[in-house]
Parts: sequence; C-alpha cells; structure tokens
Amino acid sequence: MNQQRRREDHDADHFPDPIVQYVLGELLPSERSREHMGCDVTNSNAHRAHCNGGAKYDQVTDLLIKRFFGIEPPRYVTLTATLRLPIVQNDIGPDDARRIDQELRELAFHPERRLPATLDDQSSELLRQKQQWISTPPTIENAKLRCHQIRAVNEALQPLLAEQRQRLVNEREQVALTLRAHAILASREYAFCLFPEAPLRRLMQL
Repeated sequence: MNQQRRREDHDADHFPDPIVQYVLGELLPSERSREHMGCDVTNSNAHRAHCNGGAKYDQVTDLLIKRFFGIEPPRYVTLTATLRLPIVQNDIGPDDARRIDQELRELAFHPERRLPATLDDQSSELLRQKQQWISTPPTIENAKLRCHQIRAVNEALQPLLAEQRQRLVNEREQVALTLRAHAILASREYAFCLFPEAPLRRLMQL
C-alpha cells in the first residue's frame, strides 16, 4: 500500500496538473524545456491564434503565473480582426422593420391618414365625429368618454384599411426573415475552411 502511494506521488510530481503544464509552457522558452517539465508542447506555443475572446484566456494565464510563480509574466499585444463570409446581401436593415411598425401603428391610431380620397357617407360621418372629439378639450369629466369615442372611430375605420394592413404584415414578416438571415450570414463564428483562400491570405498579411 505504501509503495503504491509513493508511486502515485511520484507520478503526480512527474506529470503536473494540466493548468500548471499550460502555465509552464507559457514561461519556458524552448520545446526541450517544456518537454522536460512534462508540458504539452503542441498546446504551448509562444505565438497563438485565438478565436473570439482568446485574449481573455491569456489574462487568466498571467494571473496564474503571478500567483503561482510570483513573477511578472512577459507583456503581449492583442490584435483582432473580423472576416465575414463573402455573401452578397440586400440593403434591408433594422430601419425597414421600424418603418413598417410605424406604418402599422399609424393604421391603428390615425386611420384617416391612410383612407382613400373618396369615402361613403358612413365613413365621412365617422371622420367628422373623430375630429369633433379631438377638438373637444379633455377634462376630468369627459376624458374617459373622449378616449373611448376616438378609439371606437379608429376601430370602425379599420375594414377600409384591411388590404393595406395585410400588405404591411406580409412585408414585416419578410423583413424579419431577411434580418434573421443577415444575422446568421454575418456571424464571426464560421470556420476558416468555409472562406475563399484569397481573403484569408490578405488578412494574415495585415
């Protein structure tokens, strides 16, 4: 039992913890030195290319070096670049979604702005009633009735705007799908093998 315990202690001394291996790999300049200390040479290069947020890992490494070894680690420079897939996209953007939302809101609260030039007598009477209530100064006594009457007129005029509303709803759905596609295609997370060689080489030469 004691021999097994000593053998385990010896193995633990000979093969350091993976975090310690990584820290040692950051400090020891040569591959021979890192191999002697049992470090993973392939994962302990002096110069590394990280994915997003990789420099944050180096900050943690520096903290480990300071606390574990009590020394100041060497300084380094962090560079970042973004390369997106070369896919042609249309000019639809968030402003288009906001524009459609505003038009839909206008249909609901200001239908008179979207009505056709020629109206029947009933629609004309509804507009007259709304204008009359808008011109009536709100008071504590009439505020609730005034609001309800204006809403009632707006709702009564909605059938005249059904075609416009449906067109805007369809357009809004299409814009939402397009924006979702833009977000996916503009992601920074795609693997390098999906990119053409030429832009990758130009990026590496910057």
